[in-house]
Parts: sequence; C-alpha cells; structure tokens
Amino acid sequence: NETVVSNMIRRVLKIIREENAGPDAPSLTEGLAIFFKADTKTSSIGREDLQDNILNSLVELLSEQENSHCSIIAMSLEHIHANEVILTYGHSKTVREFLLHARKKRSFKAVVCESGPSLKGHHMAKELSAGGIETTLIPDSAAFAIIHDVNK
Repeated sequence: NETVVSNMIRRVLKIIREENAGPDAPSLTEGLAIFFKADTKTSSIGREDLQDNILNSLVELLSEQENSHCSIIAMSLEHIHANEVILTYGHSKTVREFLLHARKKRSFKAVVCESGPSLKGHHMAKELSAGGIETTLIPDSAAFAIIHDVNK
C-alpha cells in the first residue's frame, strides 16, 4: 500500500531529524550526508554515532510495527459491545482478527460489503462466519439501506 510506505518513510526521516537535533546539530541534508558518505573528520558528529542512534531508533520502530497488530486486537473488547452491528468493507487481516477476538466475549453482528469489483468482502464474510460471528454479505450499493442500523 502506497500510503503505508510513504508514512514509514516520513517516520524514518523524522527519526533522522530527531537524532540530528541539538545545539550543534547539522541540518537534515548534512546529517544524511554524514550517515551515508561524508567525511567524519569535518563534522561535529561522528558517522558511527549517528548511524548507531538512527539504527537503534529504527529497531524500536520495527518492534512497534510488529507489535501494533497485537495491540490493536487487544483493544477489541473496549470498542465492541454486545448486540452491536459492525459494518466492514473489503478484507483486512487486522480487522478480521479484531472482530474474532471480540467474538470470544461479545455477541454482535457484522455486515460486510462485497467490495466490488475485487469481491474481497466475500472472503471476509466467510472468515467471520466461520469464526462464529453472525455475518451478512451485502452489495456495495446496499450500504445506504442498512447504515441506519450500524453502530460502528
């Protein structure tokens, strides 16, 4: 997904800017030059120090990304309550796991739009139904008809 990639690039650039921060900090361009190729003798910050700091921050970012899926799923019971109607569109592993986790302690209904033309909603509806969630698959054009019954 292009949005995810661009957001990750922005976060990496933010990490680099933050590591360059300080009273004698080089600009972002200078910091990138130090990181990738510049002569460390002419800089107030060493390439190795900058690389270590940035790499440590990137490891933290990767860990956060790996754990975000579990964190999101764990919040399902806070967001889904008994007898609610949940509308979904398409197929998402995270949304599926979120709803299936909530199903362990909550009884609710899911309405899944079929997501034309890819029809990924069919796959989502089958998985939710197999997980014990009362599921209704609807064409995308029928969402307006059920929206007044939807809680989330």
